Amino acid sequence: GATQPLLPIYLPGTFDADGVPHADRSTCIAAISQAKPLGQLTGFVAEWMDANGTLHSDVPLLNEQVMRDYEVGGTDEGSIFLAQGKLYFIFGDTGATNLNDPLTLALQGTPSWRSNVLAYTDDFDASDGIQLKGFDVAPGATRAAENVVSEHATMESPGSETTAIPLAGFGFTGMDGKHYRFQWFVSIHKWSAMLVGPDFEANYSTLAYSVDGSSTWTRVSSPPTPARNRPTLAPSS
Repeated sequence: GATQPLLPIYLPGTFDADGVPHADRSTCIAAISQAKPLGQLTGFVAEWMDANGTLHSDVPLLNEQVMRDYEVGGTDEGSIFLAQGKLYFIFGDTGATNLNDPLTLALQGTPSWRSNVLAYTDDFDASDGIQLKGFDVAPGATRAAENVVSEHATMESPGSETTAIPLAGFGFTGMDGKHYRFQWFVSIHKWSAMLVGPDFEANYSTLAYSVDGSSTWTRVSSPPTPARNRPTLAPSS
């Protein structure tokens, strides 16, 4: 078909009374309600929840075979980042079945339960849905790898970690020519008493990185906890 021209998205030019920025309506949708689902990105069972909480099963599965091949059934929140010419989709707690609630994942156990998985694609045109090419895997494996490895402690103890949830990512090429990918994640100590979010206790939040496409990710030492009882400074004379 004919190639459609690319329309630039202009920076906001006006702000409403609540401080919400607004761009030119000729180059962006007027409201998020105008967005329509083209298909389901993850999983291998069709299920899409609209803004009213109604569950639909009539959306096409865009990556069903990829999900089955890499054993990604139910998965949690995700974010997107660009690194080394690829678009990466990072997801949280993931199971091999079509469920990802904490209790089911704990019963599945590892290696089916993964705190985080990382999909990639070179498909940058979302107008017809995103086609994922695959997931990061460990050498010799076929299942989507858990990048930031978690102990998955199901019995609480001081400093124990139930899961490690990714929040965002980025990538760059260093002066040494090496290609780095980073994930920002939070170490979850425990969920709420009901074993579901959004309430949880965190150990810390920090970065993990991978070098030259390796499926091995190294945690960066956690930033120091800010002092909670700072001394009161006497006024200068």
